[in-house]
Amino acid sequence: LALQLASPVSPFMDVLPYVASTEKIVTFHFYDPLEHDAAGIWPPSRQVPGCDGVLSLLALVVGRPARLTITSLIVPMAACNLLALYLLGRNLSGGLAGGMACLFVLQTFFWRRSADVRSTALAFPLIAVGLSFLLGVRRGGMRAALGGLALGLAVAVNPLIGAFGMQVASLGTLVEWVDFRRGLVVRVLALAAGCLVAFPAVLIGLTIR
Repeated sequence: LALQLASPVSPFMDVLPYVASTEKIVTFHFYDPLEHDAAGIWPPSRQVPGCDGVLSLLALVVGRPARLTITSLIVPMAACNLLALYLLGRNLSGGLAGGMACLFVLQTFFWRRSADVRSTALAFPLIAVGLSFLLGVRRGGMRAALGGLALGLAVAVNPLIGAFGMQVASLGTLVEWVDFRRGLVVRVLALAAGCLVAFPAVLIGLTIR
């Protein structure tokens, strides 16, 4: 993060174009998911209600402009992504896998997106938590339910990345059931509940009011 702040292209310049949709909610105290394109170029299928809702709510609670609220989350969001990645690796394989994943992610394009505090950075920890709870070594109905809820929220935060997360969870559920014959019913129910949480975002993407 320090290297990014010292780079010629500051991450703040990459954040500002994505602040308009959140600033619109903070300024007018109104949100219409099908008519929320502050820039005039994004269709409803590109809307991210889960991201805009969380960031605008935080800005309204603290009483600050959206641009200041979002840029103040750069370091916490980076830490959240690293923690989520470590927990995912630890629960699926072990602490060594989680630690190595955190080291290698610093060399990826995703680490650059963490500084933007956009829907990409918000969806990743939700997917990591969802996969960790749903496919981790520790099992239980409550953990499966929380995993399905996190994956459903990831679709609302970023429909494209959240949908890929749901696909990975579905494939992992099928593979484990074929290999070990366990966990199918509970996980399918959890994913179905997650689909219900994601359903409003799907309607927005289909421009259905």
